[in-house]
Amino acid sequence: MKKVMLSLLIIGSLLLICTVILLFNQLAFINNSYHASGNVINFRINYKMNSKGEKIRFYHPIVKYTDKNGHAAYFLSTEGSINPQYELGQEVDVLYTSNHAEIKTFHAIWLVIVLMAMLGIVPIIIALIYFGCIYIKNKRINRLIHKGRCLETIIQSIEVKMFFRFRWLCSYVIYSENADSNYPDIKQVFKSGSFWFNPKPYIKNETISVYIDESNPRRYYMDTRFISAVK
Repeated sequence: MKKVMLSLLIIGSLLLICTVILLFNQLAFINNSYHASGNVINFRINYKMNSKGEKIRFYHPIVKYTDKNGHAAYFLSTEGSINPQYELGQEVDVLYTSNHAEIKTFHAIWLVIVLMAMLGIVPIIIALIYFGCIYIKNKRINRLIHKGRCLETIIQSIEVKMFFRFRWLCSYVIYSENADSNYPDIKQVFKSGSFWFNPKPYIKNETISVYIDESNPRRYYMDTRFISAVK
């Protein structure tokens, strides 16, 4: 799981880097561009396949405008839609430079940047939440190991938990009960964290240590570090 989250963090970071590059390029285009009025003179129809294998038509407006030198210029808008967003002859605002032009709308100028930023932020947030939870969990475990009471417990079972009845997506959990004669008053079933592999081959003893919070025995940690170290 850590590798998956680390991959999400890297992918999200790369997407945000690309977003920043696109943002600076777009800001440079806006700052260096000229404003003109243009008219939609035609549409180019592009076909794309949907998830059902059907061809979907996308309409991209072809715009004519007059540049600052009085010359007529044409460009094909990168903004396409299933239904035409403009009518033939409709007047539109145009931003242009010597080698690029766009219709001055939020969708045409900013939509790709916004979507890419969202695609970058979401995996980063997911990964940071995961690593934050791991940090808090490890901090609690370290406190229990150094300040908690250590019990020797007898392993009762190793159970498999399937997710949504998918046999290939399952985890393993170790259950144990208190067997420490020094603390017979503690009668509780203890549960380990989840393993994404079967830990049974790595368990050599019938007992396993559990560290509990003396003020609240419901707070505990089953010491499975030896399994993780071997794996």
